Amino acid sequence: MIIKTFILFVFCSAIYFFSAKRLIRNQYYSNLTIYVYVVHIFLSIAYYLYALSNPSDSLAYYRKVLRHYRGDYWGDFYGTSTTFIEFVGYPFIHYLDFHYEDMMVLFSFLGLLGFLFMMKVVEERIKFPHKLLGFDIRISTFGQRLMVREHLFFLR
Repeated sequence: MIIKTFILFVFCSAIYFFSAKRLIRNQYYSNLTIYVYVVHIFLSIAYYLYALSNPSDSLAYYRKVLRHYRGDYWGDFYGTSTTFIEFVGYPFIHYLDFHYEDMMVLFSFLGLLGFLFMMKVVEERIKFPHKLLGFDIRISTFGQRLMVREHLFFLR
């Protein structure tokens, strides 16, 4: 079970980085995709650990699909709102034998793709003038350098 979850995690990570490389052209947003990935994975792990010892929606969705709560067929789960989440999870749980951890990885990956596409829209549609109080500012790849006109200051 753990090996399958790990392979799924590596596969989803590879798809994310491949997609990010193909979608994002701006160097700033390209580096930002790495930070979004790290923070998203950290928060996903934190939520998983929280969900293990507390009541959670994700575990309820998984159990409803696993126990055929809405019916015996995939089409019985089709609907809007939370039933759509169950509908999306049904083939993975019943046909591909995904466990709760696998579903957490899958839905975390889908959320991560949402962030990636949001960054693509921001990159293409929103132009930030890089000015603060009349000064040009640009944050470097690691967010530690601040350029003010021709001077370069290192923040510590």
